[in-house]
Amino acid sequence: MFTIKHLGIVLVGVTLLLVALDSVAGAKKKVILDSDMVALYDDGVAMMMLANHPNIELLGVTIVPGNTWVSEGTAYALGQLEVLNRTDVPVALGIRYPLRAGRYETLELERKMFGYSSNYIGCFSR
Repeated sequence: MFTIKHLGIVLVGVTLLLVALDSVAGAKKKVILDSDMVALYDDGVAMMMLANHPNIELLGVTIVPGNTWVSEGTAYALGQLEVLNRTDVPVALGIRYPLRAGRYETLELERKMFGYSSNYIGCFSR
């Protein structure tokens, strides 16, 4: 039989659970963004969202080659963080050149898989 004592125990348990969940939910998630940063495009927008999110602590941004070269991507990231008044977020240069020599070998595979392929090869044109 369910008594007032049982109800009290359940209420105390639920209260403790809610307090625990609130303290976990209040903790900021730590994020490091690894990107081939382009000015105000996908990675730039993602960085802005992360930098301004109240529940995220953006620990830093690392820049790698891809759609841009590392020096260019770093300049984009630093400029965007400056506009956001988030110069406290460190930006680190990653590897200078792509690990793979080129992107040409993947273009045909993209055409087979998706029916189309972008011929844009970014810094892989080197």
